[in-house]
Amino acid sequence: MASNPREPMQRSSIVACLTILAALSSLPARSAEVTTLAGSGLPGLEDGPAKTASFLMPEGLALAPSGDLYVADAAGQRVRRVSSSGIVSTVAGSGGIDASGLWVPGGFADGPAQSARFNQPSAVAVTPSGAIVVADTANHCLRFIRGGIVSTYAGRCGEAGSQDGTLTAARFAQPRALAFDTHGILYVGDTSVGVRRVAPDGSVTTLTAAPPDDKSLRDVTGLSVCDACTSPQLFVAARGGMLVYDLTRSAVTRFYKTGVWDDDPSGAYVAGTRTFGYPFAIAAVDDDKVVYTDIATNSIRFFTGSGENVAAGPATENAGFSAGEFRDGGSDVARVDQPMGLVRTASGAFVFSDTGNRRIRTVSGIDFRYQVAPSELAADTKYYRIFFLGNSDTSSNQQWDQSISGIVEQGLSRNWRALGLPKPPRVYPRQVLADMNGTRDFIDQYLATGLADMVILQLNTGHVSMTINRPITESVDPYAAQWQPQVTDALRTISTTLSKNRVPFLVALDPLPWEVSPSESAYTGIFLPPGYSPAPGPPTEYERSGELLREAAAAAGVPVVNAFPIFAREELLPTHPALFGARDSHLSVQGAAVYAQTILNELLKTKPWREP
Repeated sequence: MASNPREPMQRSSIVACLTILAALSSLPARSAEVTTLAGSGLPGLEDGPAKTASFLMPEGLALAPSGDLYVADAAGQRVRRVSSSGIVSTVAGSGGIDASGLWVPGGFADGPAQSARFNQPSAVAVTPSGAIVVADTANHCLRFIRGGIVSTYAGRCGEAGSQDGTLTAARFAQPRALAFDTHGILYVGDTSVGVRRVAPDGSVTTLTAAPPDDKSLRDVTGLSVCDACTSPQLFVAARGGMLVYDLTRSAVTRFYKTGVWDDDPSGAYVAGTRTFGYPFAIAAVDDDKVVYTDIATNSIRFFTGSGENVAAGPATENAGFSAGEFRDGGSDVARVDQPMGLVRTASGAFVFSDTGNRRIRTVSGIDFRYQVAPSELAADTKYYRIFFLGNSDTSSNQQWDQSISGIVEQGLSRNWRALGLPKPPRVYPRQVLADMNGTRDFIDQYLATGLADMVILQLNTGHVSMTINRPITESVDPYAAQWQPQVTDALRTISTTLSKNRVPFLVALDPLPWEVSPSESAYTGIFLPPGYSPAPGPPTEYERSGELLREAAAAAGVPVVNAFPIFAREELLPTHPALFGARDSHLSVQGAAVYAQTILNELLKTKPWREP
């Protein structure tokens, strides 16, 4: 029987795959951890110890300075409190549960808190003095709880409208999101009207924006005022996506559309090409970091710079087809069901209402290093700082220990002293969506000034396409004579600059799906020009781009590791997992693992941190 010339390659690929999977299995639990704070999961209105208390439909959340957590129990027509000592009590609201066992009929009544009536209270906020504002959604008004008394705060309960004016003259339609800023201004997400502003003097106005962002200010479900931003910002979660409203300029400065970026033909918005999800509640950390509940995909997501990542729930492109579940634990196993409310605690953890599971839960330990700022590098001098720079392949819809940076960091950390590292290693990813010149300038401006101890540059033909201003779906092979010298010159300049500061440099090449195999770009291939095929060349027809990139890097005299042949070997396996996402060109979990292990193997072999 004739031998199969591919068998040795397949066997080596299987070994490589097993090595990667073994490395992944030995990693610690996900950096984020989900625990249950309150709620037994049984439907009801039972007060008492947090773990045995029950809720009907916990939605909006608010933290008081005391550490007490207030909960709008929309189906229970009540405002509940989870004290800092772990006791659940009813603050306001009344009415009995109907025959379904899942709902209290709504109503309206001001007066003593225990006999007051609400109609689907969806959000709560705490004033600086400790009073509670309630978005009484189906009563179309805002209510006030102070000193054990419930009163109408703004609007006329039972009368929907959109008029601005004084507290009594203004009308609301379906208020369901609330957020105070440090000046005592209350922002209200009025679902069918927009974002309303209630000033300390009692005047109500509606925020405005120029088209097309004016439409995006409607259908608001979540608000978060960013106190740590460089200028006052209001983060808004709406049906259309997530937007950032500059309160000083009264303008929308950023918009991240739900679904997939290329669904929007106008090209007017800034977002990545991955599925952003469907944000419902939102909590901003700073200008570049925000956490949000994704009600459509039953997950808690966080956004850093231009990359979406998962803190709890399924980390798949089609997560919307994953039914909600209940499970505590690391972010790889934790599951939620219709998360709706979200607040950030003083410790940096996030508390969310797991509405479908009738529980209040906490997610802690989110690692935001997917988009590290240079200032954070400067602060982390106790670590050996490895800066992983590149385009959106550096981190896209990844959990930390499934990310390229996370795998490399863990691989180096296990035995860092024996490897000769002077300090414990930390890997910091950063997306810089720029051509080779912009990448060079970023390194020269920031990383060559002593902020980084080592730099790894992720490089693929996406950088080349931007450098020569060609579509990413067009083969760059025919333009090699144009771009190869530019890539060589940029890499040589970067290497020279870094070497003057004794900063090791490694270039890591990774492929795009159509540079590996047509089957890896089955969906993205729909958008390729008819008859597209990379120029043929060794070692396979689909690896020519990688060889051209390798030649350009070699001409610059820089250390380079090439993942193209590794991906090609993976592709030949009869049972290989998908290396790229189905809907775009980004790496899958397995693709990220293959690329990360390729980089890690090179570092373990060469140990570039050692003094010459």
